[in-house]
Amino acid sequence: MTIIKRTIEIVVIGAICIAVALTVAFRQHLDQWLASSAAEIGGRLLHTKVEVGEVVLHFSEGLAEVKGVRIRNPAGFQTPLALEAATIAVEMNLNDLQATQLNISRITIGGLQMRVEQRGLSTNLVTLLNTLDNYALTPQATDAAHPASHKRFMVETLTIAPAQVQLLTEHHGTFNLDLPSSTFQNLGTPSEGLSAEALAKTILETLFLQAKTLTKTKLTELIEAKAGANPAMGQLETLGAPLPPANAATPPTSEGLSP
Repeated sequence: MTIIKRTIEIVVIGAICIAVALTVAFRQHLDQWLASSAAEIGGRLLHTKVEVGEVVLHFSEGLAEVKGVRIRNPAGFQTPLALEAATIAVEMNLNDLQATQLNISRITIGGLQMRVEQRGLSTNLVTLLNTLDNYALTPQATDAAHPASHKRFMVETLTIAPAQVQLLTEHHGTFNLDLPSSTFQNLGTPSEGLSAEALAKTILETLFLQAKTLTKTKLTELIEAKAGANPAMGQLETLGAPLPPANAATPPTSEGLSP
């Protein structure tokens, strides 16, 4: 009886050790899979390189931290990065990650830096937004090749913490602008939810539109100031002809965002 009891104890202990090892391996693999999936989905949406440093899962806290998100500029722009986010905090029950319907209580984007670079009558943000608009969110195009597309997400709150936006103009210099914090409610619905692609597209569009509005306001101020000083030049700007700089133009720099 003692031998049988000892054997059972050894088997139980061995099973526990194996279960713990498998759980650790699964979670480590899950971190890497989530990081690569996020980068892949972002790159597919924007047709440019998207990098994700790492994803750290805190199961006991119900928190996933996506760190070091970087979006490269489309071809044709001088500066390497359009966006960099230090941390994207996702609050949810991480034990539900294998479920088809995922309810996220809050997503907070912090340490956000964006660079808006003017090129002619457009900017890098306009290029990225047009690319997003042209992306077709169809199951035939995404679900079969990307397992994450089968999941559906509902986000109760999206918060964009105060951010920095650097505006680089062709003829007026460089300006550092502050983007105030903003909050958005109910992305997706409990009955249907959003696919991974649709959620990423919604968040990216929200970020880009916030920065676009901010920089458009600044550009309008510059145009109006020039028009007030010289109506003829203001008319040229309206027609699309670039204004001659008041002094030496400031070339794009790498300040604010690392390459």
